[in-house]
Amino acid sequence: MTSQRCAVVRDGTVINVIMADPAADEVKGCLLVAADAANVGDLYDGNVISPAPIAAPAIDDAKAARRGEVEALFQQKLAAGFAYGARHIQLRDGDRANIGGMAQQAQLVLASMPGVAWPADFAWRCADDSNVALATASDGLQMALAAAGAYLALSRVRWGHKDAIKALDDVAAIAAYDIEAGW
Repeated sequence: MTSQRCAVVRDGTVINVIMADPAADEVKGCLLVAADAANVGDLYDGNVISPAPIAAPAIDDAKAARRGEVEALFQQKLAAGFAYGARHIQLRDGDRANIGGMAQQAQLVLASMPGVAWPADFAWRCADDSNVALATASDGLQMALAAAGAYLALSRVRWGHKDAIKALDDVAAIAAYDIEAGW
């Protein structure tokens, strides 16, 4: 008896790889084929053992993964911020909450709300730890409106990419879709 690496084949599929005597025609109702490089799951056509095809990801999985990449890129853009004068103002969730609070104070000052004042030395702290002087409530409100516009512009690009990915019906097209465009 000479043992060698053999594929155990049932219905054209390698179900096991064992050391056995290839002279034996069957093992427990299966075909025994000498095969130095066979793996479980490979296919046998009666003459040749070939690797099983690699399954393409399901289209819904591909879309979800690509939309996740769009979301990650959107978050990077928010962290990078938008140009305001010579500075960059970040737009992450916490940043937008702070900008909104500053805008609310500016609106109250502009509405002459009793007891609400705008600090003469008010400055917005930027991503690079520099400051943007906002000497008046109007200056603060202008910056807040610019931030809202920048956030909306980034959101529209994100929405456009997600809608385009949703409309695609081919895994290769989803993978090839350019999520970098338009930002």
